[in-house]
Amino acid sequence: EVEFAKTKETMAEVYSAKGDYYTAAKLLSEIKFDSPNLKYSDDDKLDRYCQICEFYFECDDATGAEDYVYKAMNLAEKTIKRELKLRFEVSYARIMDSNRKFLLAAPKYHWISKQEGVDEENLMALLDCGVICAILASAGPERSAILSNLYNDERTKRLETSDILTKMYLDRIVTREDIEKFEKKLSKHHKALTGDGLTVLEKAYIEHNIVAVSKVYETISYQTLGDILQITERQVEKIIQNMIAENRLKAKLDQLTKFIDISDELESYNQWTRGIHNFCGKVDRLLKKVQNA
Repeated sequence: EVEFAKTKETMAEVYSAKGDYYTAAKLLSEIKFDSPNLKYSDDDKLDRYCQICEFYFECDDATGAEDYVYKAMNLAEKTIKRELKLRFEVSYARIMDSNRKFLLAAPKYHWISKQEGVDEENLMALLDCGVICAILASAGPERSAILSNLYNDERTKRLETSDILTKMYLDRIVTREDIEKFEKKLSKHHKALTGDGLTVLEKAYIEHNIVAVSKVYETISYQTLGDILQITERQVEKIIQNMIAENRLKAKLDQLTKFIDISDELESYNQWTRGIHNFCGKVDRLLKKVQNA
């Protein structure tokens, strides 16, 4: 069994060097790392599980990687080796991303991108992944908080995604041109169809623009909103119903008149804006007192 494991590890190295990551992952996955005969330490197991995940990700096979991410989870909590922890965290973020759990993936990517001991290029790539996931996440308060954290990270100004991040954070209308430019950076799973018949990107773009419109209008017709979003009235109704049900939008639908009352959402936004202005005013007054002291 020991010789079998050594042979598989050697062969995995050979195949990975050739760029055949799928075969390398399969070879390593044939080893029974928990066998008492092999005497792998917990850190050795964690290293191999992370390596299998990384090989699967190299060939865009998140499904193959997922089992090993969860096998590695308990080991990652116990290890004191920072490098191993970070490797696990990256794999975990990528699984959340591939499963379209963008609200979990985005802050995880952002956190990893701020860690020391990783080269600058990789940190910026991870930060970019965080921005992409935040943009694709379902509109609502949680996403707004994530967008705020990313927007206030000065490094995001250096990313190609900076312009669309700014529009999303400031609740500005995002155009088709913005989306077409952003789409070039996406992976296949980011473009998958959802149950609404829309792609992940289209749904995120529409939901964001609904929130942006709610900051301006008190009431709006299905037709007008559909024209703005370039979708049907039926799609308008269905998407807003879902957002209301999930507490991501304060609105009322009148199915007889086909109007949407979003005055509560607008008032909530105005209260938030007034709160920010009051806070900034207090800070300015405090700074003047300090300067005059």
